[in-house]
This record gives sequence, structure tokens and C-alpha cells, in this order.
Amino acid sequence: MNKKFLYLFLALALPGLVFVFLKQFGQNEFQVPVYFEQGLVADSVCSNVSSAPYQVPDSILSRIGFKNDPTVKIAIVYPFIKDDLTEITRIKNKYVSDSVEIIILSGVPNHPKSDMRQTFLDYHDFGNIVWCALRMAEPWSVVVLDKENKIRGYYDGSRRDEVDRLDLELSILLKKY
Repeated sequence: MNKKFLYLFLALALPGLVFVFLKQFGQNEFQVPVYFEQGLVADSVCSNVSSAPYQVPDSILSRIGFKNDPTVKIAIVYPFIKDDLTEITRIKNKYVSDSVEIIILSGVPNHPKSDMRQTFLDYHDFGNIVWCALRMAEPWSVVVLDKENKIRGYYDGSRRDEVDRLDLELSILLKKY
């Protein structure tokens, strides 16, 4: 009887002790990657080549309407490619009080009305900025930039699971900054 009680106690207490130990001394977060840390290589669309870590140039940020505000920690650029702004609006509503700025780019004059900042670019500038400066490709429609103008993530803004991943990674980046 004593051995059964001891085994039952260990079977119940040991997982609890491991949980408490890991909760106290473990780190349960992952790092959000920085894209193009090794530089850029030329591709079929863009000829930009660099061996230094890539940062989106300030000239590009000013052309897309990004205000160089020291309180802004994260910029989300949404080149309007898809028809639905529902998921990105959910992110805007959640981080309205944080230092997150959302910019919608459009290469067509009939983009949907929204209360988010919108920038219209002619078709040539739109393609050049989206594909060469922001390095976006299908299926991605959202790019996240940190306060150092480094690209921190690509997401499909029309899919709920991708926007959930964006939400999670934004919360991690905001803790860091």
C-alpha cells in the first residue's frame, strides 16, 4: 500500500514540478526573423544586389507615406492586391493604441475606402516599390518593418491563419521595442 501511494504521488507531483520549473526558468518565446540579413541577390524582376543587411531605404518609406515618427515602432505595409481589408482591419483595431502604423498602398485609383492611411502610386512606382524595395512576391500581401526599417515578416493579409501569425509576431516585436 505504501509503494502504491508513493508511485501515485510521484506520478502526479513530478509533472507538476517540471511544469513549475520550466515556467520559472524557461523562455517560451521565439525570435521573429530579420529577412535579408545576408544582403540581396539579383532575381528576374529586380537587379538590386547587396552584401550588407538590407534595410528599406528612407526614400522609399517617404514615397509610401511613412512618417518618420520616433514613437512608431512597427510599420505594416499592405500593398492593396486583394479585395478584402477585414483581416488587416482586425489588426488595426487591436493595436490602435500601440505604436503600429498601417499603410495601404494602391496602384489603381479605385481602391476601397478605409480609415487607414492610404497612398496611391502610379503603376510603375507601385510595382517597383512592392517587388524591388519591399521584396514581396505571391502569395504575400503584407510586409512588416521594424523601427530600423528591416523587414520582419511577410503575410497573406486575406487569410485568417496568416493574420493570426502576424498578430503573434507583432506582440513579440512590441515587447522587444
